[in-house]
Amino acid sequence: MILITLGDPLGIGPEITIKAIKRLSLSNRKKIILIGNEYIFRKAGWYGDLCPIINSGFTKSVNNLTEKDAAFESFKSLEVATKLISKDLSLGCVTAPISKNLWLSYGIPYNGHTDYFRKVFKKDFLMCFVRKSIISGIVTEHIPLKDVSKNINKNTIIFKVRLLYDLLKKLKIKFPSIAISCLNPHCGEKGKIGTEEIKHIKPAIIYLKRLGFKILGPFNPEDCIKKNISGEINASLFMYHDQLIPLIKSIDLSKNDIVHITWGLGFIRTSPAHGCARDIAWKNVADSLSMYEAIKMAFKLLS
Repeated sequence: MILITLGDPLGIGPEITIKAIKRLSLSNRKKIILIGNEYIFRKAGWYGDLCPIINSGFTKSVNNLTEKDAAFESFKSLEVATKLISKDLSLGCVTAPISKNLWLSYGIPYNGHTDYFRKVFKKDFLMCFVRKSIISGIVTEHIPLKDVSKNINKNTIIFKVRLLYDLLKKLKIKFPSIAISCLNPHCGEKGKIGTEEIKHIKPAIIYLKRLGFKILGPFNPEDCIKKNISGEINASLFMYHDQLIPLIKSIDLSKNDIVHITWGLGFIRTSPAHGCARDIAWKNVADSLSMYEAIKMAFKLLS
């Protein structure tokens, strides 16, 4: 079974969720449970025979929601889903987009879903992004750029590579190969434009190779993507969030079929790779492709 959370009710989450579910087969729809305000899902097009729903306790319509209501409705949906998962780790979870700023503004002390999962389940994990055959992970997540360097070290890179390798095996890649990106321009130019490659990245690569992992690098970020597209490697590990995201999104700007996977929690969690897009919410124009792919990926990882 897959639980799908409400997301920001003033965003596109409810719309893309219902659109995506309607594209699924009847057998798969029966394996989905929506978590959230039933009135909001109904406005987005949900009906009783589409899939089951667990109401998270809120009953306001979209037109009557305040910003504070939206923050707590999205959080309560996640809380309900998490409590169910805590009792049964075989459940999968697909999370619709939320507003991190809204959560923090109203005293919800988590910088998004991943921060919440880390603190609740007390596990570190790998944030991954998949676009067809392009599979990528990142060492650091939602932190300021100025803090990236101090969060890059040999042990963290090794830990993240192990998780990425495990994900590749789960995706039925028998002999995974992984490219590692640099942090600094031109891979640091032998220490002249930064020393992270010498101090942390290369030692991690050497250690992993000794253990038998097929690891290449460090490379410039765009070269990692090129090698993944060409099939030379199966996946890449990048040092920080916006080192990867602009590259993977710009491959095809006409659509967003990217899936985010949080790997290593002990249960399956995916999400669409975009925000809550309030500017187009409730206009029936939101593209549900990323959500559809996120649901399909959750089913694939659960199989």
